[in-house]
Amino acid sequence: MRKGETMKRSEMLSPRQQQVLEAMLDNISYKDLGKMLGITEKAIRTHAQEVFKKYKVHNRRELLALISVTEKSKIEKAFDATMRHMKISPNSDVAFRMRKYLMGELYGIR
Repeated sequence: MRKGETMKRSEMLSPRQQQVLEAMLDNISYKDLGKMLGITEKAIRTHAQEVFKKYKVHNRRELLALISVTEKSKIEKAFDATMRHMKISPNSDVAFRMRKYLMGELYGIR
């Protein structure tokens, strides 16, 4: 995936597709989302399929993995830039503990 490609794809989503994407990221079921939006579960599935096409994935699991990897990469780059700015060696114990804490908070990695 090229840099910025995820953002371009999300910009191509319709407002309803964006709602479906956000619901998938929040682990909301299609059935519950349909009730929340006042549309059928079948309509939600149709919107989800369009989101999958635009992100070039086949299912929710692949979509979440793609977005997770992209976001994790952005966070790690920002973290490394912060360490350089603070003049802390990326291999230091302080950087290691900070990275471990950040990943634990964001991804439940302990």
